[in-house]
Amino acid sequence: MARKTKPVLVLWSALAISGLLAMSAAAGEQGKNEKEKEQVVQWSELPAVVQKVVKAELAGIEPQKIEREVRAGAVAYEVKFERSGAVQEIKVGQDGAIFEREQKIAPADLPALIRAQIQRRHPKAKISKAERVELTLYEVKLEQGGKKRTIKVLPNGLPMDED
Repeated sequence: MARKTKPVLVLWSALAISGLLAMSAAAGEQGKNEKEKEQVVQWSELPAVVQKVVKAELAGIEPQKIEREVRAGAVAYEVKFERSGAVQEIKVGQDGAIFEREQKIAPADLPALIRAQIQRRHPKAKISKAERVELTLYEVKLEQGGKKRTIKVLPNGLPMDED
């Protein structure tokens, strides 16, 4: 015996599905817009303070690529370069503060403790890429209305996380 479906239920189901599709498309557009906020720039487009910091950091090495990133209104510059055969990147805020350093490393060069933890948590996974990342951030304790919490903030003002 065939089950009868109420027309109202079908209508609500169709509306729910179309709403989910619309939200999914909007989320995709938002992700796309976020990506569009990264753009390759030339050395001459960097603020003077950023040029000074990058020049000192690279010590005569030519940058391979420079990108300007905007996240939540905060501007940062990602500079990619190669030093001693290793691909590296630094992120510099528009005020000249270096807040992130990355260096690509061979998976075999990961510390033994890191490899052991990965193996324990992901026994079937194979490490395909690895980077050593150093972040500078500020941990700030806040108190408001008798409640306490801790926030972590990057030098460019963006929150890292909040408790």
